[in-house]
Amino acid sequence: MKKILLLFICLVSVLNISAEVYSGSCGENASYSLDTETGVLSITGTGAMRDYMSPNDIPWYSQRSSIKTAEIADGVTTLSQFVFYECSSITSVVIPKSVTSIGDYAFIMCP
Repeated sequence: MKKILLLFICLVSVLNISAEVYSGSCGENASYSLDTETGVLSITGTGAMRDYMSPNDIPWYSQRSSIKTAEIADGVTTLSQFVFYECSSITSVVIPKSVTSIGDYAFIMCP
């Protein structure tokens, strides 16, 4: 019984290693959250995103392959250039009417 319980605990631990939530600031009043298990990137807050000068500057760039859906909250007014650069697994982006500007190359190298 102890061996089965230990095996179960090890299996659960291994399965949860790859699922993480990343979050932080992406503008003066904007923030992001990326759940790598669900693949949802949420950009919330108000106003403009920070203007990223290269894809490597985007905080979630190293986890870009896990993004399946992007949800931009009403109140966000701009999307930075390169915001979804090389997001190879993205299938859906929800952009509210409050977004009035989308930066260059925002969707380059997306499917």
